[in-house]
Amino acid sequence: MVDLVRSTGARLGKCYFHLGLFRDAEKQLLSAFKTSDDILTAMELARVYLKLDQPLVAIDTYKKSSLQYPGDPSVRLGIARVAAAIGDESASIDVYKEVLQLDPVNCEGIASLAAHHFYNDQPEVALRYY
Repeated sequence: MVDLVRSTGARLGKCYFHLGLFRDAEKQLLSAFKTSDDILTAMELARVYLKLDQPLVAIDTYKKSSLQYPGDPSVRLGIARVAAAIGDESASIDVYKEVLQLDPVNCEGIASLAAHHFYNDQPEVALRYY
C-alpha cells in the first residue's frame, strides 16, 4: 500500500507539472520525495524548481539525492547543467569531471569538457576528449 501511495504522489506531481501547475507539482513531489527518496522523484522536483526560477533550490535537491545515490551520474549531470545555466562555470566543470569519474563514456560530460577547453583557447586539450 505504501508503494502505491508513493508512486501516486509522484505521478500526480508529474501531471501537475505538465499542466503548468508548478506549485501543486512541488507539493506532490515533495510529499513523494519525503516518503520514498526516489531518484526520479528528486529529478522531477528539481525540474519544478527550475521552472519556478529557483536554480539554487534545484541544486540543493540534486545534492540531497546524490547523497542517497552517490554512484548515479544523472544526478550530477543535473547539478552541472544548472551550474552552467547560472554561470558558475568552474563548479560546472568540476561536476562534469566527477561525472566522467563515475561514467567515463558519458557523452554529455565529454562534450562539455571538450567545449570548455576549446573555448578557453586550449584546442589541443579539447582534442584529447574527442
